[in-house]
Amino acid sequence: AHILAALRLYGEDVGHARTALGASQSAKRTRHELRVAGAAFKAHRLVMAACSDTLDRQFAGAGGFSDSASATVDLPAGYTAAALEATLDFIYSGECRVDAADLGALLEAAHYLQVQPLIARTAIAIQERLSDENALAWWATAERMSLDGLQEAATKHALGHFEELVATAEFFQMPPAFLETLLGSTWLEVQSELVVFDAVVAWI
Repeated sequence: AHILAALRLYGEDVGHARTALGASQSAKRTRHELRVAGAAFKAHRLVMAACSDTLDRQFAGAGGFSDSASATVDLPAGYTAAALEATLDFIYSGECRVDAADLGALLEAAHYLQVQPLIARTAIAIQERLSDENALAWWATAERMSLDGLQEAATKHALGHFEELVATAEFFQMPPAFLETLLGSTWLEVQSELVVFDAVVAWI
């Protein structure tokens, strides 16, 4: 079996957590438990509030969260323990290690918690690994998360590899908006207009 090497994602603002911890001695004693998929992780409340826009709102009692004073935070179903652990590693140290296959799960966790530096770095790592098989899926993810850089990179890949994309199963799952974007671009690379016509007929 092919084993993917672990990636190291670095954040430029690595002093974020240290600054938050140094701001208050009491922060070192105020710890919360973050739980997901049956796993639990301890984290300092002040650090989480400083680095996660989502938890900052939760601790402030905003955004519809039910119990801002609770010492336990449960992430919704669908997120993974490995992704949350990597997110916490990134928050505290400015880096984390993750397999390339887990970049999607990490992006989802970072996006839910709104850890902006990790979102940006993970999106870059994904851009570097775009392929004919995943460009369409990443375009849809980027649109949902409003990640302009990733969406633009996926679009460029699709424009330059349109004929290869047509041969994949993912092509038939392409959102109409994405197909319209590709067909309306002057940068679409195809050998002839017949390729485009046949592709549209097959997609319909």
